[in-house]
Amino acid sequence: MVPRDDAAAESLGFMLGTQAYSFREETTAEAIAGASRLGIKYIELYPGQPLSPKHGDLRIGSGMNAEQRRELKGMLAAGGVKPVSFGVVNPGPDEGEMERLFEFVMDMGMQTISCEPLAEAWQMLAWRAERLGIALANHNHPKPSTYWHPDSVVRQVRGRPGRIGACADTGHWVRCGLDPVACLRQYRGRIVELHFKDIANDKDQHWGKGEGNAKGQLEELLAQGFRGHVHVEYEHGKGPELEADIAACVAFFDATCRELAERVKNVPTAARATPRMDPWWLPRHEGLVEEAAGVNGGVGDKPFRVAFVGDSITEAWRGAGKAAWDRVIAPLGAVNLGISGDRTQHLLWRLNHGLVEALAGRSGKSDARVVAMLIGTNNSNGEDHTAEEIGAGLRANIEAIRRGLPKAKILLHAIFPRGEGPSAQREKNAKASRIAAELADGDAVQLIDLGSKFVDGQGKLDREAMPDLLHLSPTGYERWASAIGPVLARMAGG
Repeated sequence: MVPRDDAAAESLGFMLGTQAYSFREETTAEAIAGASRLGIKYIELYPGQPLSPKHGDLRIGSGMNAEQRRELKGMLAAGGVKPVSFGVVNPGPDEGEMERLFEFVMDMGMQTISCEPLAEAWQMLAWRAERLGIALANHNHPKPSTYWHPDSVVRQVRGRPGRIGACADTGHWVRCGLDPVACLRQYRGRIVELHFKDIANDKDQHWGKGEGNAKGQLEELLAQGFRGHVHVEYEHGKGPELEADIAACVAFFDATCRELAERVKNVPTAARATPRMDPWWLPRHEGLVEEAAGVNGGVGDKPFRVAFVGDSITEAWRGAGKAAWDRVIAPLGAVNLGISGDRTQHLLWRLNHGLVEALAGRSGKSDARVVAMLIGTNNSNGEDHTAEEIGAGLRANIEAIRRGLPKAKILLHAIFPRGEGPSAQREKNAKASRIAAELADGDAVQLIDLGSKFVDGQGKLDREAMPDLLHLSPTGYERWASAIGPVLARMAGG
């Protein structure tokens, strides 16, 4: 394989591959060789491509026998190219065909199926993908494909486990008169992989030279915290001319990634919006966005006025804290948007990808006047983050709320004490809270430190309030509610 400096790209989580269809005039063996010469380490195999000149009519797919698959694996290994996905396929409801498809993908060590399923195939397809740990990437061919518009893809994947998402073919959006950056934004968090193109006059151009705003697309992927494969798919040209065209795209990609990496190199991960990879997390977030917008919840006929954001300590208002919530917090018109396990970077991603928009009240079901924020304790485990990094993450979240909800006030909670007594971890969290508190002005951003509610004069944590020295008991939530109820009522203006 020809050496290529892809360090910046991979530091961003962008892994450059090629769709074997770029080499549609050649065989898979020649596509692998071409990718290797271009320094491309990943490939999406496409069904029906001839295997090699010596194999005659033998084509890539589930019909290949074990020996033929071994030969293909050998070609890939020799070229230093890893097969990561297979498509585009159009699964129907035939269970036998579906089983053979998944068996082939898994046997070849691929992670993803790029597909445009028939409507009646979705339920079985999604069930198999989840059970087998294979990602499904819903592709968008141009009109008259069922999936030409992002809305149709989002309808299919929304609410499903996080590994079920989109294969964003950015060139086809241009062909349909759509803005690729705006379309990527619609997919927020649901992009599994991309077939990346830059089109002008219905023809591939070197990236950065077409009408698709290639740099803007990469910037949007960075903003979304995307980590995955970006496949070159060049649908014009062949032979040396094709390789030269793809080489120009590779050069643009690497140069742009170096620029983007330089842009974020001093931003700690705690302050860089990042989605979690847990399959359940994205559907959970999507459900809370709907709840914040009043789709799945509300306070009678009244809009929400108070939003709680945070991690498991916030989420557990639904559990151990329910009685206190119902008695003190719910009457204020409150919605609980906490997710267990979240860190500052995860909350930041959620704010930027739906929560703030929902709370802005465009649906008429939200009138967020106060955002109560408690986040950061999960960042403090071990050597994961320093106090300064956690503080930067807290500040980034405050700034995101202020940008999206300029009229709302923020009740910033100092990170709660944890552990039996004073410790380095406690001090780290206290210092991070002090850093974030520099943004508190006593009006738009107000700090509340409830540490004294949970520790005694010697700093020993009260197990009645925090039985596991981290999470609150019903007693702990009663103390929390009693302390903030009047504050929230005053801040919300009622």
